[in-house]
Amino acid sequence: MKPQTKSKSDLMVRLLLLTLIGLIAPRELQATSISEELLKTELTATGSAVATQKQSVKLSVSPKQCVAMQQGQRCYLQVNVDFTANTVDDYCLYLSTQQAALQCWKNSRQGQLNYAFDSKVDIEFAIKVPRPRKQPLAKAKVKMAWVHEKKGKPRMSWRLF
Repeated sequence: MKPQTKSKSDLMVRLLLLTLIGLIAPRELQATSISEELLKTELTATGSAVATQKQSVKLSVSPKQCVAMQQGQRCYLQVNVDFTANTVDDYCLYLSTQQAALQCWKNSRQGQLNYAFDSKVDIEFAIKVPRPRKQPLAKAKVKMAWVHEKKGKPRMSWRLF
């Protein structure tokens, strides 16, 4: 059930209920904290309060760069991808160049994958929840680099003497 806009008396009742069940302390009753706590809390049909927590995920990839000898050549790399979430849920790791998930973790807060690939372009990893494929919760990118920059047109040098 989503919170709805209520009158001031309804908001005060919710605030009192939150204070009584210990979700917010009386000393925190300032205008900004009241509105924040009310946004984070839902009232169920029975009148009990349920705290909702925003899902946050941290995704890291190591190494962050793949180096080829010349610009335009394929780069070969094995990366370690780690994620940590603040809530237990089902998470899937996706690659920017593929539709299918690389790996999924059920009822987990963290995961790790070693992945080998070759590419000419930057690669982006993303963590999403598998049901309905929403926007990514976190992203991490492996950038391509090269030792020698690709030269333009080959120079034709003509020497007569």
